[in-house]
Amino acid sequence: MGNRLLHRWLLLALLVLGAGAALAASLFSPPYAADMCPGDRSGTNLNCTANDVQITKIVITPGSNPPAGCTGGTTIALSLDVTMQFGSSDRYDVGIFLSQDGASPQFMSTRSGAGNTGSASCKVATLPLGTMSNGVPSPFPNLETNKPADTCGDGGKSSVPTTAYANYFGYSTGTGTGTFTISPVQVTCKAATGGNLLNIPFVVTWDNQQSPTSAKGGPGDLPVDGICVGTSSVMPNTSSKCSAPSGIQNEVAVVTLPAITKTNGTSSISPSDTTTYTISVQNTTGVTITGSVFKDPAVANLAVTGLSCAAAGGASCPTAANLTVAALQGAGITLPSMPNASSLTFTVNATLSGNPTGNLVNTASVTVGGVANTAVDSDTIVYPTLVNQKLVTVVSDPVRGTTNPLAIPGAVVEYTLSMSNTGQGRVDNNTVFVTDAIPANTAFSVASLGGVPASSPITFTDGATTSNLTVAAADIQYSNNNGATWTYTPVSTGGYDANVTNIRVNPKGRMAAASSFVVKFRVRVN
Repeated sequence: MGNRLLHRWLLLALLVLGAGAALAASLFSPPYAADMCPGDRSGTNLNCTANDVQITKIVITPGSNPPAGCTGGTTIALSLDVTMQFGSSDRYDVGIFLSQDGASPQFMSTRSGAGNTGSASCKVATLPLGTMSNGVPSPFPNLETNKPADTCGDGGKSSVPTTAYANYFGYSTGTGTGTFTISPVQVTCKAATGGNLLNIPFVVTWDNQQSPTSAKGGPGDLPVDGICVGTSSVMPNTSSKCSAPSGIQNEVAVVTLPAITKTNGTSSISPSDTTTYTISVQNTTGVTITGSVFKDPAVANLAVTGLSCAAAGGASCPTAANLTVAALQGAGITLPSMPNASSLTFTVNATLSGNPTGNLVNTASVTVGGVANTAVDSDTIVYPTLVNQKLVTVVSDPVRGTTNPLAIPGAVVEYTLSMSNTGQGRVDNNTVFVTDAIPANTAFSVASLGGVPASSPITFTDGATTSNLTVAAADIQYSNNNGATWTYTPVSTGGYDANVTNIRVNPKGRMAAASSFVVKFRVRVN
């Protein structure tokens, strides 16, 4: 009895040890989703210790016109040339998994359950057979001659590159090295620790035998065990049959850049307007950025009057000695190191002068590794358009009083001067003047009209849209010499002064766009 029990425990132990070399049960089965990474396909985090097949270099395909840089966290499409290196042993049904979200394909993602941190989306490729899409013979053979339906490339040091590939380029055979193109690859702009180039985490998987125990044919695929028919089939047959190196092999020649935004909160601006630009530099690259340079070049007719900085997320503002308008508009301000997810916000105060037309275009930039990311603010330059109208109303006459009065001697007449700004721009500060001549054969009324200013014979009233103007008693002037001078003070003679020849009102402030006001005064017909 004791020997039987011992035998059962030994058998159970052997089964457990044997299960450790195989893959855990996955939530998924073949054919796999086109973008599913190997960690999720396998149902376990891969340790990738075999390294029988490796990617030794990833470069951008020559002539594919990639961007020089990308904003951290955004997605870009690239064409990539991938160089494979095989060891001495033949390996089969090789799969290449390039991360599209910046995380590692080696580990399970949230597709397999909450809390997992691996890549949830991969560009999956198999080694091409025959002639590649660019017309070049493939460097990879199909070593599984017993599986003519198998479409996934294989290789080993003695069989890669193929003779056709080697002859095409004049290479030697038996090196185990071959290069092919994967395109397009949608990748998240993210750098690796210690650099600022675009980093693309990857995993290479394979089978180490021609007749693997794992079925790749699954529902919807070829119903033959062990047949690989494309990217929906490939996966490692154990958690170690893969390679996932790190470092410069993952990097391609695209600089990851911090995000930059710029706005002054408006879409139009008038000469004499002051405006405040808010420029935000945000590190979204995944790594600490060092040596970045911030610029905001000078723009014609725009005078910068102030510059300040605020930091968040562990970033630091430049020192006061470096945070100058001269540096901002010249060689640039070198920013202190910015940890990932930190930001700097610059406030730039400015005034528009002169009489420019068109658009005020203002561009800020942040440069890393000689590549700039820019943010543009564009405002339409607008001007005011002033329209005036004059209305005459007979208030009363000595015969009819206020009932249908006529402009006869002794009649009181009221003048209403309406001023409207029908343009989109504001009027320059304190430059609105309303001037009118007192008609001949009349005398100016010096009695208060009970409006603004108080106790004044001339009143100022805003329109439906406020003009942003104010009028005090000192802003109203009189002339007794047809406008040659404006120093006369009216003198009441029975409530009127026949010596006033002209009146002038100079409201203070900047008249707003689409606003209006009226000025009123009265005279007596002599």
